[in-house]
Amino acid sequence: MPDSGIKWRELLGELFSFCEMSPDYGGIIRGLVQDDIYVYAAGTATQTVRKYRKSDMALVGESPDYGGSIYALTQDATHVYAGGVTTQTVRKYLKSTMALDGESPDYGGTIYALTQDDDYIYAGGSTTIKIRKYLKSNMTYDIESPSYGGTIYALIQDATHVYAVGAVSQQKVRKYLKSTMALDGEGPDYTSTIYALTQDANYVYAAGAGAHTIQKYLKSNMTLAEESPDYGGIVYALTQDANYVYAGGAVTYTIRKYQKSDMSFVSESPSYGGDIRGLTQETNYVYAGGATIQTVRKYALRVVTPSG
Repeated sequence: MPDSGIKWRELLGELFSFCEMSPDYGGIIRGLVQDDIYVYAAGTATQTVRKYRKSDMALVGESPDYGGSIYALTQDATHVYAGGVTTQTVRKYLKSTMALDGESPDYGGTIYALTQDDDYIYAGGSTTIKIRKYLKSNMTYDIESPSYGGTIYALIQDATHVYAVGAVSQQKVRKYLKSTMALDGEGPDYTSTIYALTQDANYVYAAGAGAHTIQKYLKSNMTLAEESPDYGGIVYALTQDANYVYAGGAVTYTIRKYQKSDMSFVSESPSYGGDIRGLTQETNYVYAGGATIQTVRKYALRVVTPSG
C-alpha cells in the first residue's frame, strides 16, 4: 500500500486491513523490531536476524547464524542485538551489513528478553533469572539485578527503571532502578505466567497466560489501574501507540486493539494464521510475526482514501 497520494483516517470499529507479508522466515518468529525503513525478525530453525524493507517487505539482509534459536531482539540507530538459546550471549550486529560487531559474556541461561537505552543492553532469561546489564560500546558485563524468582520473558525500560515479567514464583511486574539494579517496586500477582510488556510515560501494560487479559499498572506505585477483556488465548506480544495497546497471541491469532483510557476492546485484524509471537508498530502500520505462517505480516491501522 503506497504512502504517497493518500489521506489517512483513523480505523475505529472496523478490522485492520492486511497489506503485505515478507518471504517465509523458515522458523517461528520470536523477535521483531523496526526502524524507519526496515523490520528485523529472528527466531527458531533459521537462527539468523533477517532484515526486511518496509515498503515492499522484501528480504534485503541477514546476519550470520546466532548458533541457536533467537528469542529476543532490540535495536538502536546503528545495531540490532539478539539473544537466545545454546549460545546464550547477546550478539551485536551492524544494521548496515548485518555483520557481527560484538558479543557479551555468557548470560548463564537462555535469553528470552532484551531492552536497551543509550549506553546499556539489559538481558533476562532462564537459569540465571536476573537482569544483566552490559555496556554497549564493548558488550562487557556491568551489574545485575537480584533474582526475579523465575524465568524472565519480557523487559522494557524508561529513563530510570527496567521492568521485568515472567514465570514461576513471581508472575508480577517487577521494577528495578537502572543505576543500581536494585528492586524498587512490584505490581500485584497476575496469577499466571506473563509473556509480554509494553509501556508509555505513565503506565506499564502486561499480559500472558491464565486470564489472557492486558493489565495496566501505574508506574509510580505499580498499582493495577485497568484491565482489558479476555484476548481469547495466551498473549505473547504487546505494542502501543499514543491511544491504543495492540495484543497478539495464541488461539485467537489476531492483533486486537484496545483503548488505553479504559482498556476496552476496539477492533481486530484478520487472522495471522498461527500464534503471534512478535509485534512492532509505527504510525500507520503494525507488523506481526509468529508460528505456522512464519512470515512478517504488515497490517494498516488506518483506512485510506484517495487524496484530492
